[in-house]
Amino acid sequence: MKKLVRDLGLPVEKIDVGKNGCMLYWKDRIDLDYYKFCGGATYKPIGERNPNSKKTLYAILSLSNSRRLIDVYLELLIEELQNLWHVGVLMHDKAKNETLMMRATLMWTVNDLPAYGVVSGWSTTSVLGCLVCMKDTTEFYLQNGRTTCYFECHKQFYPADHPYRRNKKAFTKTQVERKVERLRLTGEQMHDWVEKFSLTVDVSLSLQDNYGHEHK
Repeated sequence: MKKLVRDLGLPVEKIDVGKNGCMLYWKDRIDLDYYKFCGGATYKPIGERNPNSKKTLYAILSLSNSRRLIDVYLELLIEELQNLWHVGVLMHDKAKNETLMMRATLMWTVNDLPAYGVVSGWSTTSVLGCLVCMKDTTEFYLQNGRTTCYFECHKQFYPADHPYRRNKKAFTKTQVERKVERLRLTGEQMHDWVEKFSLTVDVSLSLQDNYGHEHK
C-alpha cells in the first residue's frame, strides 16, 4: 500500500496504533509511552540481557477489529475533510493559468451492506441489523440454525391495503401484518440521537449503554 501511494505522488505518513486498535499515536498522543485507556506500556523489553531495548507493539486494521473501532481509523480522514471544508486547499487552474482556494465536502458514500455497517458503526448482522428500523427491527432467532432471521420483515413496508399483508398462506401461517413502516429520522434527528454516544477514541472498547437493545 505504501508503494502504491508513493507511485501516485502522494505523501506517506506512518502512524502507530495501540495493540488493541483502540487509539492512534497522533497529534497530542504521539509521544505517549502508555495506552490511554488501560495504562499498559507501549513498549516491551526485547530480552532480559538488555532491558533498555524496546520493541514497539502494533496492530493492523483487519476484519476482526475494523467494525467496532472504525472511528479510530476514520479520525485521520475526518481531520482532512474538515480542513478541506473550513480551510481549503490551494489548487492551480491550468485552463485559466491561475491559482484558487478550493473547498469541498463529502456528502455521502455508496457502499454494499457489509461496508455500510462498518462505516456507519451500526452492524447490519445479527439483532437490530436494519439501519432504517433500528431499535424497532423485527427479527427472530432460529434455534436449530443458530442465526438471526429477518423473514417477512419486508411486509411492513407494503401499503396498508396491499394483499400481501393479509395473505395467511404464502407467508407465515395465520398471521396478518399490521405493523406500519417506521418513520425515518431526519438528518437533524439522527444527529441529536447519536450525540449521546461517546466515540471509541474517548471511551476505548467499552460498550455503550443499552447496547444490543436500542442500538449497536
